[in-house]
Amino acid sequence: MQSLAGGSPFLPHTTHCAVHPDRAGAGICVRCRSVVCVECTTPLDGINYCTRCLDAAAEQLRAKASLIPPSRRREALLAVPLMVVCFGLCVLVFFGLAYGLALWRSSAPGGVTPEG
Repeated sequence: MQSLAGGSPFLPHTTHCAVHPDRAGAGICVRCRSVVCVECTTPLDGINYCTRCLDAAAEQLRAKASLIPPSRRREALLAVPLMVVCFGLCVLVFFGLAYGLALWRSSAPGGVTPEG
């Protein structure tokens, strides 16, 4: 097992920012393993990324999003309003059935009647 002083292939050999050598490193980019200063690091969910890797990852996401055909994007945009309408209809049916049951029980012989 190699010691940290002897150099590890997984850890950088410097503690200064790769972009700003006059600044102390604040973290290590999880993608390229370069040391980054506070200005160069972007923590996402507790994980540090340098600006180059963050830009590259954003570009990959944009490229993936552009591969989705417009018809699929339209379908996704229609899905949410459709779910809201279906939920609303289910609520209306539920309350309609509950109201119908209440009417049926109150009209039955010996049924529930309001006291007044």
